[in-house]
Formats: sequence, C-alpha cells, structure tokens
Amino acid sequence: MKAEAEAQIEAQQEAARMKAEEDAKSAEAPMSLLFVSSHGNSTMLSVTDRVRQVLIAREVPFEEVDLCDPMTGMGVREARDRMEALSSEKETPQLFLRGKFIGAGMAAYEELVYLLDTDVDLNAY
Repeated sequence: MKAEAEAQIEAQQEAARMKAEEDAKSAEAPMSLLFVSSHGNSTMLSVTDRVRQVLIAREVPFEEVDLCDPMTGMGVREARDRMEALSSEKETPQLFLRGKFIGAGMAAYEELVYLLDTDVDLNAY
C-alpha cells in the first residue's frame, strides 16, 4: 500500500513537471501566473493582496492558482508541484509574468514595484 501511495505521488509530480515543460515550450507567451496560499501567514496574505492589486490595476491578465483547497484549507499537492516545477521555490506568493519568474514572497512584490518604477509594460514583459 505504501508503495502504491509513493507511486501515485511520483506520478502526480511527473505530471506537474510535464505541465510546466509544456507551459515553457508553448509558442505563445503563457498567461501570467500568481501562486498563492489562501490559508497561512497573514504577512504573506498582505503581500499577495498587493501583488494582485497591481496586476488588476495594470490590467495584466493572470491565472491565480491557490495552493489550498478553499473548503478545507488543506494543501493541493498538484498545484504545489506545478509551482515548484516552474521555480524550484517553496515560498508564496510566486509571480510569473508571461512565463518569466519574477519572484517569491516579499521579493515578488519588490521586483514588481521595481518594474513599475522603471516604466516596464507588464503586459509586454
């Protein structure tokens, strides 16, 4: 039974890696991604809100991927595997603009502010 569970986890991780590779190989620029954890550290929730607000204000289309099930608060392994396959980071929030990793945690917000300060068009980044 333990071997079956390990095999299932390994298969899920491989599927997440394959999805990440497909995203990276896409001919079109991928949609921006914001990985969040809706349950957890209130400081990071504040950072997540700030990043989200900037993306909305700048009209950047993005997919928000919650690492927690909204009903139970339990982690969603597939979402976490996808995030870690893309960045090798564990901290949230994580921001990707059109497939390019911007940062994780407070660094994601700080880099986003830097891009704004240097007049970078977030939709063309």
